[in-house]
Order: sequence, then structure tokens, then C-alpha cells
Amino acid sequence: MAGLAAVGLIVAWLLMRPPALET
Repeated sequence: MAGLAAVGLIVAWLLMRPPALET
């Protein structure tokens, strides 16, 4: 289930990123 772990890591990374998506 590496796909599920990868999705979890991506979601956590996006949540911990600063709100710089709206440039």
C-alpha cells in the first residue's frame, strides 16, 4: 500500500506548507 502512504505524505506536506499557492 505504498500509494496510500504516498497520498498521506503529500496531503500532510500540502497542509504544512505555507499558503503560497495563490501567487
